[in-house]
Amino acid sequence: MGFYHPATVVRDALRRGQAVRPVDVGVSAWRATVEAGAVRLGLGQVKGLREAAAARLVAAAAGAALHLRGRSLRAPCSRGTS
Repeated sequence: MGFYHPATVVRDALRRGQAVRPVDVGVSAWRATVEAGAVRLGLGQVKGLREAAAARLVAAAAGAALHLRGRSLRAPCSRGTS
């Protein structure tokens, strides 16, 4: 994110009313991106995750998105139900 620490950029965006979305292994790129008017934090924010590993995650997520088109990538939650 350049000269400023990422936490500083996030706080500034929130203070200005800009939506900030967390890192999501299914949609985040290595760097932060803008999507639908919100800032999506990038995989580069994950401590210990190297760029090469993140590139593999991004490629796998893109392949999964194409393979599962029209299906939710999240499994339904059954907590609290028997």
